[in-house]
Amino acid sequence: MKEFFDYTLFQFGDHIIKVSSVLFFISFFIIVHLLLRIIKKVIYRIKKIEWAKKYAIYSLAKYFVIVF
Repeated sequence: MKEFFDYTLFQFGDHIIKVSSVLFFISFFIIVHLLLRIIKKVIYRIKKIEWAKKYAIYSLAKYFVIVF
């Protein structure tokens, strides 16, 4: 299994892209996407806040997660 994860897919000069790097990249974006969906559901369930404020709060949260 370790041999599979250490398999080199591409090499650009000194940069090596392995299977483990690609899998980490894909799993990272899936986790971020799921986190943003959860945040959106939580924010939009709040009934005391009007729609425009919910959108602004979600946008700020999304930018924070992306930058972080």
